[in-house]
Amino acid sequence: MSDTLLARISQGVAAARAQGPQLLPIPGILVVLGMLLISPSMFACGPSAEPVEEHDEEAVNVVEVGLDAQKNGGFRTEAAGPQEVQRLITTTGVVTAPHPRVTHIRPLGSGVVQEIIVRLGDRVEKNQPLLTFDNIDLGEAIGEYLDLVGGLSRLEARRFVAEAALERGEALLEVEAIPRGELELRQAEYGQALAEIESQHASLERVEERLHRFGVTEEEMDNISLEELQRHAPLSLSTLRAPRAGVITRLEVSQGEIIDRESELLTIVDTSIVWVWLTFTRRISAR
Repeated sequence: MSDTLLARISQGVAAARAQGPQLLPIPGILVVLGMLLISPSMFACGPSAEPVEEHDEEAVNVVEVGLDAQKNGGFRTEAAGPQEVQRLITTTGVVTAPHPRVTHIRPLGSGVVQEIIVRLGDRVEKNQPLLTFDNIDLGEAIGEYLDLVGGLSRLEARRFVAEAALERGEALLEVEAIPRGELELRQAEYGQALAEIESQHASLERVEERLHRFGVTEEEMDNISLEELQRHAPLSLSTLRAPRAGVITRLEVSQGEIIDRESELLTIVDTSIVWVWLTFTRRISAR
C-alpha cells in the first residue's frame, strides 16, 4: 500500500473526529475496519523484506560417517533383500527320547552286586561292562553243568562196556556158544546206553544255553572244572554289559545290594534322536 493512500485515510479519520459523531455509510466502515486489521507486516513488501531461507528436504536426518569411523566402529554393509528374522522366546519344556531308544537294564539272575563300573551320566558303548555281581543262578547253572558233564562221562563208559559185550556176543553166537536171546539182551543194553547219552547231551545243551545267556563263552565253559568250583573260584561272577550305546540316565543300584530279575538297575538312552516338548502360553502363541 502506498504512502499517499495512508495519508488520505489518516486525514479522513481526523476530519471525522472534528465533525463529531455521525453516521457513516456501511461500506466506509468496512473499509476502515478492514484496513485497521491488516498487520503492519503486510506492508513490508518493498525491497527491504528479507528472503525466506529454503532447506533441502533430503538433507534432513542424514548423518555422514567416514570410512575411518566405519572401520573403528565395526560397521558392515550388506545388500538389501529378504532375510529370516530370529526371535528369542523363553519358555519351559522337557527333553525326552523316543521309547525304542530307551533301554532298561535288569539282570538275568539274582545275586549280590560286587562292583559298579560306570557312573550316572556316563556315555557307554555297546558291550561295555557296567557292573559285576555274584550271580547265584549262574552258580547253580555251573553246578548243574558240571554234574551233567560228569554224568555224560559215566554214560560214555557204560556205552563202551555195552558195545564191547555186544561184539563178544555176536562172536560167540557165530560159534553157538551163547543163545540168540543173550545176544538180543546185549543189543538192548547197548541201545539203552545210546539213548541215555543222547538224553544227557540234550540236557547239557540246555544248560549251556543258560550259561551263554549269562555271558559265559565256549572257552570259559571248557575251562570250568570241579576243582575250581571246590576252591570257591569266582565262576559265578557275572558281568552286566551295555546292550547298546548311549548315556546312563538312571543308576538305581549300589555295591553290596541284593538284586533279582525284577530289579531295574540302569537305564541307557540313545541320545542321537530326542524329542523336545515345549509349553507355550496364549500370549507367546499370539506372537
